Amino acid sequence: MNLSRIILLTLSLLILLLLMPFFNSILGGFLIAYLFKSLFESVENKVRNRTVSAGLVTFVSVIVLLLINYLFFRTVITSFIQMQALIDKNVLLLNNIISSMSADIIVTSTPSNIIDYFYGLFTSAPKTILDFIIVVSVTFYSLKDFEKVKLFIKSLFDHKISKAFDRIYGRVEQLINSFIYGHLMVSLILSIMVFTIVSFLKIPFSLELSSISFAMGVFPILSAYMLTLIVGFYYLFFADYLRFIILIVVSVILFFIDRNVKVLLHAKDSINHLLLVVGLVGGVAVFGFYGFIAGPILTSLAQALIEELYKF
Repeated sequence: MNLSRIILLTLSLLILLLLMPFFNSILGGFLIAYLFKSLFESVENKVRNRTVSAGLVTFVSVIVLLLINYLFFRTVITSFIQMQALIDKNVLLLNNIISSMSADIIVTSTPSNIIDYFYGLFTSAPKTILDFIIVVSVTFYSLKDFEKVKLFIKSLFDHKISKAFDRIYGRVEQLINSFIYGHLMVSLILSIMVFTIVSFLKIPFSLELSSISFAMGVFPILSAYMLTLIVGFYYLFFADYLRFIILIVVSVILFFIDRNVKVLLHAKDSINHLLLVVGLVGGVAVFGFYGFIAGPILTSLAQALIEELYKF
């Protein structure tokens, strides 16, 4: 390794240390760019200008994600109010039971302070704005200059390693696409269906239940239909037969969608189930919400490297 490569590696490590506080924002930008890569390629084929195409796709992706975030936030507030009312009701019931037993114990609930929440949101505004700028910038330049960066990385190595790099990159892309379309997208669609049905039936905590169904759908073996089955039998226990029947029918529909679509989308290029579980658990533990995608990406890279190693 010559001196220029050593200097480049050293500078890269220093830049990495400086960017660590914004790691999630940078990772988010890369993930958004990857998710909208197909749209960018379609726009670029028509516009014939990578800068304009990247700008348009970045604008659309940001608007879509902000809209989703806004709707999600409103649902969180509604769900929070329902949960707080349920907690207050149970605390009141518990206090009445304790009072009837003449016990000198008082159980109180601490209502969440909405004012404190919005004050914290206001004080964190500068960091939030900077994170937003980083996400938009990384998304734009990832779409616009990805091929240049790829060629630059390949230029650092000899021909043999460059060929191996192409094979590993192609395999990683296959595995990631399999995960995104065979796990994430299917799970997202199923969780939206769960949210719609649960909201229609006026079942409390629709957001929490649909979020759990999404997480279950992402993991191997588990699926969203298992959640609706559990909730259905819960209402059977309380003799709510209408909700029970509807949830069982929905569970059957979700089962067939899950099994057929997942097999269709990722039968040949799926990530090893054990590696996928490790990637999901480890990714969420390290990266938080982004770990649902970052973890499997890293395990896809690990699987591709292992497969390449065993070719020799």
